Amino acid sequence: INEDEAFVSPGADITGATVRLKRTLKEGIWNTFCVPMDLAISGDMAGKYRQCNSISGNVMTFGEASSIEAGKPYLVKPDAEIANKVFSNVTLSATPAATVQQGVSGLAFIGTYSPKELKTDKTEQFLTASGKLAYPSSSANATLKGMRAYFLVPEGTEARVSIDGEETTALTLVNSEKRIVNSE
Repeated sequence: INEDEAFVSPGADITGATVRLKRTLKEGIWNTFCVPMDLAISGDMAGKYRQCNSISGNVMTFGEASSIEAGKPYLVKPDAEIANKVFSNVTLSATPAATVQQGVSGLAFIGTYSPKELKTDKTEQFLTASGKLAYPSSSANATLKGMRAYFLVPEGTEARVSIDGEETTALTLVNSEKRIVNSE
C-alpha cells in the first residue's frame, strides 16, 4: 500500500496477509493516520494514538485509543519515526475509510486511503506539523497523500480541536476568510 497511489479496497477481507505500507509517521508531531487493517499499538509502533471521541458544538474532542481499527481515522504522535513498515499476518479489510461526524455542526474528521485533492475553498483542512489546521492555498498544493485524514469545516463555522483536554487549534471561517488562532 503506497501513500502516493490510489488504493482499491478488496472485495472481501483478506486474512493472514503481509502488507508493506509506504507511509511515514514523523516522530514527536501529530500525524493523521488511516489504514485498511487493524493494528496493535506496541513495540516500534509506540506513541500517542488519539481518536475523535466526540464533536460537540464547534469542538472536536480527541482521546486515547488503545488500538487501530481498519478504516478509522486517528491522530498519532509516535515515540520514534515509523516508516515503510511491513505488517505480517494481518487482515486487509474491505472496510472503507470512515468519516467521524456527530451532531449538527457539520464538522467531521475524514479518513482516506488514497491521495485526495482537497478543496481550495477552505472547507477541507489538513493538520500541519505544528499541530494547526490549514487549507491548501491553491490547487497546485492541494493533494493530501493517502493513509491520512482531513477535517471538514463548513463555512461560517468556528472549529476547535481538543486533544487530551487541551484545545490546540481554533479556526474560523467568516465570509470565506480564514483566521487561524493558536490557543496553546
